[in-house]
Amino acid sequence: GNIGERSMLSALAVTTAIMKEDLKKASEKTGFALNISDVGDFAKDPVGTLSIVGSAEIAALFGLVVEAARCNMMVVFDNAVTGAAVLGAVTAYPEIRNFVIPSVYYEEPVHQMQMQKLGMKSFLHYDFTEAEGYGSALGLSLMDAAIDMLNQMKTFGSAGVDVAEDGPGAGRQREEIK
Repeated sequence: GNIGERSMLSALAVTTAIMKEDLKKASEKTGFALNISDVGDFAKDPVGTLSIVGSAEIAALFGLVVEAARCNMMVVFDNAVTGAAVLGAVTAYPEIRNFVIPSVYYEEPVHQMQMQKLGMKSFLHYDFTEAEGYGSALGLSLMDAAIDMLNQMKTFGSAGVDVAEDGPGAGRQREEIK
């Protein structure tokens, strides 16, 4: 997450630079001409484009996302600012897509564009929009709980659950499964 909204304009600029072709096509369908120039080509030069339209915060988050994914670490992101960094990282390095998880659904339009472009859906929905890292903190807590549940889960056999002798489980459960 990020703290503060000063980077929201940079998030919009980075998202626009990445999605400029999508935005041009969408504007043409409505009869408007959208002219986005001098923003660079993010796919070919992500660092150069970030230096033109980004902020130091988004550039740092971009690097963090890329390096974390390369180290096989999951990245949880929440709002439009962190979303800009993730969208940039996934655009430049598509192979890291499976290492990023959106935690929170925001009504904010830039965040919605990013999520649509990434083809992702968040698993938390709430109405506050303060950018204080709440979404990422909650997402990390849920991910941690899910991993603990998977690691500590037992089979019926190892938990000592009796084999069903009647009802829906009869004949489908075996004693030797542990």
